[in-house]
Amino acid sequence: MIKAITAQAKLKLWKTYTSYTQNGKYYTLPEIPQFDIHGIWQFKKVAFSKHGNLKKTIIKLVASSSAGLTGKQLCELLGLSPQSFLHHFCDCPGIWRKKHAGFRALKLFKGVVERLIAGVSINILLPETPTIHFYPEIQKCQACDTKFHVHKTSEKTVVTMDIGTF
Repeated sequence: MIKAITAQAKLKLWKTYTSYTQNGKYYTLPEIPQFDIHGIWQFKKVAFSKHGNLKKTIIKLVASSSAGLTGKQLCELLGLSPQSFLHHFCDCPGIWRKKHAGFRALKLFKGVVERLIAGVSINILLPETPTIHFYPEIQKCQACDTKFHVHKTSEKTVVTMDIGTF
């Protein structure tokens, strides 16, 4: 048992990658893999991910896609059959499956959306309070051609449902 712990410690020290296929029984040194644009590298029938285990890899792939990924798309990227992994994501935070022309793994990263919304404030969009001028449509009386002496409110507070008060 001591040798297994020592071997695990060495593998961690060397920062090896563990395969996400073959039940994680294969390791590779960090300088060997040539990861594709999705962070995946395959050697024969063994696949590795720079994102970590299968669950972390799928979460990263789905999160980096613009509209989620279908089970078929995940299978093509990972080199796995859907029956071997999709059932593990029934209760996974950040991913949900929806029946729509097949199962789609869609992202639900509420935290990301909240951070994006929080970054859109009126102070960022409009650093200075905008001035909105109100002018009457007609400047003169059409009957006698004299100038109107109408004084409307010179200031108005603008409020929107999305942004709030300007």
